[in-house]
Amino acid sequence: MTVVDSRKVVVLGGGIVGVTTAYFLSRQGHEVTLIEKNEDAGLETSFANGGIVTPSMSDPWASPEIPRFILKWMGKEDSPFLLRPVALPGLFSWGVKFLRQCNHTAWARNAGVIYRLCSYSKDTLNQLVADTGIEYDGSRLGTLHLFRDQLSIEVTKRVAETLGAMGLHYDLLDEAACIELEPSLRSQKGLIAGGIHYPNDEAGDARLFSQRLAQYCSNNGVTVRYGESIKRIARSTRW
Repeated sequence: MTVVDSRKVVVLGGGIVGVTTAYFLSRQGHEVTLIEKNEDAGLETSFANGGIVTPSMSDPWASPEIPRFILKWMGKEDSPFLLRPVALPGLFSWGVKFLRQCNHTAWARNAGVIYRLCSYSKDTLNQLVADTGIEYDGSRLGTLHLFRDQLSIEVTKRVAETLGAMGLHYDLLDEAACIELEPSLRSQKGLIAGGIHYPNDEAGDARLFSQRLAQYCSNNGVTVRYGESIKRIARSTRW
């Protein structure tokens, strides 16, 4: 992969986004310098990132059910959607746009866009790993979502069916099948209503990925400069 108009490019920050940006720019033929203020890559946001690659979780927050939950969660510090009343005036415009997406038609459309992006990202990740050979404790065992009641199963099943029509693979499991798939759940027997297994989901260590890819980049033409901070960016229209 090369480009005709090669440029000198500086990438600021050696987290997972910065390192992968440097990698792809270098592959396109640019002269790339990666600057990171720490002594290694992936030591801040990417250090303890969740590390899951899950097209199965492509359903958007803006759903038909979410408005009533927002009212229930408002002001609660431990809610999954923290929205303090003091912030409402500044969020009015955004909130109106958000609520307009809380219908079945918009939800399905947005879920499709997110799913295609997630699938593309996962395929790109797998191609990167195949091309570079880096190891980052990657796992391709899928994810297992467990439920305590039938209502939760039905709600999540509807999401899975929508994404399934777009290509997502999933398996509905009863309690016995969940325990067979993950034997450590035996201690929870009698408490599991069922589960959904998404076999194509993946996981990995974002810190290791960042560091191993940064090393690969350094060995393949990218200038990596650790221990340097950006104090100011000089802007100019003369290039």
